[in-house]
This record gives sequence, structure tokens and C-alpha cells, in this order.
Amino acid sequence: MTAHLISGQIAGYLARTLPPAEVLSLHSHLETCLDCRHALEEASLSRLPSASLPLLCDTVDPHLTEEEMVAFIGRRLPEPRLAEVVRHLAACQICQDSVAAMESVGTQPARRVR
Repeated sequence: MTAHLISGQIAGYLARTLPPAEVLSLHSHLETCLDCRHALEEASLSRLPSASLPLLCDTVDPHLTEEEMVAFIGRRLPEPRLAEVVRHLAACQICQDSVAAMESVGTQPARRVR
């Protein structure tokens, strides 16, 4: 995904109606697009009750990379990083959804073209 998210994608994401493959694509885009992360967070804030706000990712704590998520799913993270990832997942709905989507499709790390 290279284009910015459209309102229908944001609404589908927040309603949890997007298929896992689209969620993964969306999350890949969100890793590098600050504008779309802000748009998603603004839409989330307008829809969620205040009790849900801790589930939003703090901008100081960057999102997990795809490699970290795959290592987490495969139980291959070294100990101090594992604790950090678990803390991040407890506070970040975006990364929680990415991990869940990866688990549902049995994902493997993406091959990097060099």
C-alpha cells in the first residue's frame, strides 16, 4: 500500500471488518506514514470512550516492526526485548491487531528486495 488511507479503510479498520490481508497491508503503510497514523488516531479518539484511550499507541513508543511481530509470534525474542514487546502490545491496539492478523494467516517475514 503506497497511497494514504481513505476514510472507508479507517472506518473498516476501527469496526474490525477488514480482512486480515488488508489489515497487514494497512499496518505496513502505518509503519512509515505519520500522516495516516495521525488520521487513524484522530478517528479512534472520536469514536472511543475515554476508558479505551490507553489502548492507543503512545507516539514516544514506536510501533513494532514486522520482524519483531514475527519473532514474537514464533517465540524467538530475547528476554529483555520480549518484556518490552509485551508492554507495547498491552498499550497499542494497532500492533495488537497486526499480531492477530499475522497469526490468523500464518504469516512469515516478508522478503526484502535488495
